[in-house]
Amino acid sequence: MTSNLKQSLGLAILSGATIGLGLWLSFAQDDAFILYRYVSNLLAGNGLVFNPGEWVEGYTCPFWVLILAGISKLGLDMVVWSRFLGLGFAVGTLWAVLVVSKAMSDKDDPWWLSLIAPALLAINGTFASFATTGLETSLFTFLLIGTTALFIIYVKQDRFPIWLALAYVLLTLTRPEGLLAFGCAWVFGLIQARRTTSWSRSIAPMIPSLVAFLVPLIIVTTWRWVTYGYPLPNPAYAKVFLDRVSLTYGLDYLWKFVTADAWYGIILVIAIFPAVVKGSFRSTWMYLWILFVVYSLYLVIIGGDVLKGFRFFVPLLPIFALMIQGGIGVVWRRSQWKGSSRLSDGFVIGMMILLVAGQMIKYPQELDRARLENGLVEKMAVLAEWFAMHQPEQTSIAANSIGALGYYTGYRIVDMVGLVDETIAHDPKPVEGIRSPAKERTYHATHTLAQSPDFVVFDTYEKPNHAGDFALYLEPEFRQGYYRYPIWMPGFEREMVVFKIQKGILDAQNGKKGEIYYGSGSFNNLDFIYALRDGMDCAERDPQRAEVLFEQALLTGPSDFAQPLEWLGMLALQRGDRDRAEELFREAVAIDSFSVYAVRYLAKITYNNGITEEALEWSRWLIQIDRHIPDGWLMKGWICKKQGQNNAALEIWQEGVETIGEHPGLLEVIRSSQ
Repeated sequence: MTSNLKQSLGLAILSGATIGLGLWLSFAQDDAFILYRYVSNLLAGNGLVFNPGEWVEGYTCPFWVLILAGISKLGLDMVVWSRFLGLGFAVGTLWAVLVVSKAMSDKDDPWWLSLIAPALLAINGTFASFATTGLETSLFTFLLIGTTALFIIYVKQDRFPIWLALAYVLLTLTRPEGLLAFGCAWVFGLIQARRTTSWSRSIAPMIPSLVAFLVPLIIVTTWRWVTYGYPLPNPAYAKVFLDRVSLTYGLDYLWKFVTADAWYGIILVIAIFPAVVKGSFRSTWMYLWILFVVYSLYLVIIGGDVLKGFRFFVPLLPIFALMIQGGIGVVWRRSQWKGSSRLSDGFVIGMMILLVAGQMIKYPQELDRARLENGLVEKMAVLAEWFAMHQPEQTSIAANSIGALGYYTGYRIVDMVGLVDETIAHDPKPVEGIRSPAKERTYHATHTLAQSPDFVVFDTYEKPNHAGDFALYLEPEFRQGYYRYPIWMPGFEREMVVFKIQKGILDAQNGKKGEIYYGSGSFNNLDFIYALRDGMDCAERDPQRAEVLFEQALLTGPSDFAQPLEWLGMLALQRGDRDRAEELFREAVAIDSFSVYAVRYLAKITYNNGITEEALEWSRWLIQIDRHIPDGWLMKGWICKKQGQNNAALEIWQEGVETIGEHPGLLEVIRSSQ
């Protein structure tokens, strides 16, 4: 069997390993659904927009968007096929790495040495898992190593063909970082040409490639400026801050990558060997190092990535694997020259065992991330299904994670983090004192509320998580104008909670809800928000600490804020103090009659205490403010049945099923009454 055949067979096995690992660690990224929605609107004739009529470029990968549009135009499901394509490009990356590896190997190297880099890449969980997200990451990685391979071939001939420059254009249209790759290649090619001739003679042959690269990008930028009003995509303004905070986060992002994938930098020492040790490919290895360092510095400057994992480092993983292979190759050859074949083979085997083990140790973390990301997308998809079933098409929804929610509803989405919102991206209003990652400083609570979304959706149910969530709680328009709206959904163990606007709802007991003091100014004490959030976090595992935190939230919060009282009431019920719970719930509804949880428990408490008429009023009010949980329907029906109105009770329960779906409790009382 020839060396080429052995390498091809080995790479086929590694390709299968990558596909298997990718499927095992696969997860859907909510951001991918932003792209799907752009494509859907494009094919529907609304233009390349997220919300019809709102021309904001919320994507940074036009080439990938066009590919998705082509997939969808063929009648294929782009959600599924984008993930298949991602795995395909990951496999293509392995083969491209083998091409580079063979091109940079000595003729006397054993056949297996060129498979080290593909092997390191194939077992990398980050590389495999991000191939399945539906984002452009895998395509960009494939194009980056592909253009790098072609450049390595042509730079030896002091050439930079126009078609290679056009390939870099596609790379840049897949992700803006392609501009860095072209810049590194073009300057390095110019310096290499300068070694054999003068500057004037070396630069002249390079001009056509520069023009071929710049002209298409100038055309695209002009189109972007005319279409969307800005020269850069909206996320560039929303997520990139060239300041000290971003630099700090960027350095942390780099350090975490170095500790996770480079053994606190030890692997980098091995990887630098081929660039500093004399050899026929020394200059080429130096180019890979330049590209790796420049790209890494860029990631530091922009503050890393807001998403978990090392998505932005994925395109560098093939280059990193090649450099590690180069370092191992240098040590192996030196040992061979000194006649220590056993030592050299042992070194290679030992390094591979350690490198593979280092990757496998991270698999549980990769699985945890996959579960979290899949959970978010699943939750938003189910919530979108609920909106589509129970709310009219004119409904508007404010959210942080806008992808799956927007794609599966088709409703107008109010973006709270600025990816597709021009105002937030260009004129954010961060609140001093709210702690947030560098990439989550773009929010504008008053702008979000000024659009009067019908619903507000947090990623973590009612618990504030993003900086913009905290900012909303400071605004009286949010505290008084929106209320927690639990939703029962089949298949979910717990209720989903969103916030619903109070507009148009009358309080049957107390008249209209109290005056909303719009424009009265934000509440400035942040302590109550963090106490509320921390109390929610530990309510189940440490109720005593949660009670202290909710008391703190009550003392430090604004006078119109009843949530801490509801939580304290539920904790009192949990420890069996029903009288104290009732007292707290009544205090809550006295402050805010839209306190759904207080109303729910007051209906049950008064019913159990035999105060039937009051229980009936509470249950009626509960149905009026939240028709999509079973409690109001169940309670109202029980009261009617207790009063001897069996047919009325049955009708109420049947209406409850028609409203919220086949809830087990409602179905059971209907069966028992028939």
